[in-house]
Amino acid sequence: MRGGFVFAEPTASFDVYVIIDQGLCASSSIDVGRLMKHLSDAGAGAIQYRAKNLSKAKYYQDIQPLLSLARSFRIPLFVNDHLDIALALRTDGIHLGQNDLPYEAAQKLLPENMILGVSTHSLEQAVAAARLKPGYMAIGPVFPTTTKANPDPVVGTDSIRNIKASIGSIPLIAIGGITLENAAEVIRSGADGVAVASCVIQAKEPAIAVQVLKERVAVAKAAREMN
Repeated sequence: MRGGFVFAEPTASFDVYVIIDQGLCASSSIDVGRLMKHLSDAGAGAIQYRAKNLSKAKYYQDIQPLLSLARSFRIPLFVNDHLDIALALRTDGIHLGQNDLPYEAAQKLLPENMILGVSTHSLEQAVAAARLKPGYMAIGPVFPTTTKANPDPVVGTDSIRNIKASIGSIPLIAIGGITLENAAEVIRSGADGVAVASCVIQAKEPAIAVQVLKERVAVAKAAREMN
């Protein structure tokens, strides 16, 4: 079903959505295949491969073996930015930003079981994107982040409350500066999940970082539902 997140296999969950940033991995000499295995074993819900500084040809070349690994590990893999690559490889999903192909144009090209994720940076953008019923929506940066060279202005946790109230059942993922220490805060504010990069990729034990995040997200959701 387009716009949903139930499809053959694997099945995506957005509690802990890990962004494998090619630049971070390269600067820290991280083996991406081994990292993906750790993420899968720890129960990460989905993985996005982000490589802002690679050519499209190089991105395509790099993500092919990662998709094979994702299939063997039964964890969904999302392409960042490049819809044509997602379509060519039949990945599980595509994540588009505000400066990429417009969401409504992308939706016309997506196969029924491919998830469309969208980036938003304000209430106005979120409301506009919600009309298209994407599979999930990211809001951020919630906190200051060093992962991107030119990040958008920080939106803060109050924006999460307002946006979640405006978009209804669309899964809302908080992104930007998310750490083990503040993940519960964004969930209590109304987010359905967290998108993380450096706090997992650069952790001494990435699998443990994912497990801690999953636990804190689950506890925060339970506490929110009781209030």
